Amino acid sequence: MKTTVCIPDSIFETGEALSKNLAISRSELYARALKAFIASNDFQDITEKFNRLSTQNSSALDENIALMQFSSLKSE
Repeated sequence: MKTTVCIPDSIFETGEALSKNLAISRSELYARALKAFIASNDFQDITEKFNRLSTQNSSALDENIALMQFSSLKSE
């Protein structure tokens, strides 16, 4: 898909130099950058992974560990 965006000159120039150094097109550079940005901000995916993990593992404290913790407390 073709699109038009406005970016500061300094970012454009840096992007141009980077695309030449990587031997990729400007479009490829921007597509990769946007894809990486989207992936790094995919909080929904992180929430789903956390929810899956929390349902697969019990959050209950092991009985022996609980006993050791309790016995380590000072009596008051």
